[in-house]
Amino acid sequence: MKLSANKTYILPTKFGFALGFVAFLVFIIAITFGHPFSYFITFFIVAIIIVCAFYTNNSISRLKSFSFKDEYVELGVDSSILFEISSKEVGEYKNIETKVGKRGATKVSSVGEKNLKLRAMVNPSRCGVFSLWRVKISSTYPLGLFYAWKYIMPNKEAIVYPKRVRDKSSSCESEYVASEEESLDLNPESNDEFLDHRRFRDNDYWKHIDWKAYARGRGLLTKNFSGTSLKVKTIKMSSSDNLEKLGIVVNDVLDAFESNRDSILICDNEVVSRGRNLGHLNKCLRVLSQFGGRVE
Repeated sequence: MKLSANKTYILPTKFGFALGFVAFLVFIIAITFGHPFSYFITFFIVAIIIVCAFYTNNSISRLKSFSFKDEYVELGVDSSILFEISSKEVGEYKNIETKVGKRGATKVSSVGEKNLKLRAMVNPSRCGVFSLWRVKISSTYPLGLFYAWKYIMPNKEAIVYPKRVRDKSSSCESEYVASEEESLDLNPESNDEFLDHRRFRDNDYWKHIDWKAYARGRGLLTKNFSGTSLKVKTIKMSSSDNLEKLGIVVNDVLDAFESNRDSILICDNEVVSRGRNLGHLNKCLRVLSQFGGRVE
């Protein structure tokens, strides 16, 4: 979703103030002694200042459209949120700084025609589902004489889930038998059922690529197949679990996703979600973030 931001602020940097002071002194000398070279230096410096002010302001003011998405962020860990700018607005390559909040870390990204992505660093202190934080973007392009900035208020959500607790597990292996209705799309080579899609990897077998999806403009997607009798990672949790126990559940969910294994998240004996794709992961993390916010 695209978001517009229009108001831009600009101030001279310390170097800009120093150069302006030098221009003032040279101008006083030119008036006092009438030396033509002093007049030339004065107007040359002033021209540089004016041109730099224009380019610095333009490097930020022309950035008006930003594409954000919902972000999943781990509690208490330095993470980055990613957003894109319009290729029609970026122009030549330049360094853009991003910052979230007054105490957030500054992240510098080089953007241009081939790189339209900006990153902002965050380190949330609470679990839950929140509106994405206000992002400040700034630049001193091209010579560092001026500092221009603007603020962006994303209208997407930040899902902050409990900190991942490794080396512990709350899961177990169980057998899942697919129903007849689920066994509709089979792998012709092994008679396995089609589960879902995932992004193509370099070592994937080319026959498992969904070429129909590619023709529709969805990119290279690989079909996930499994037999009608499946080994499923069953992850159990309770609505009364503390943050440490929720962190163990987070680790199990992420471990299953990273290893491309089918998993089921069960909360208070009710199934929250089953699968191995990104939609399953997002649903699990959203639920865990909400429970984490309640127990803090």
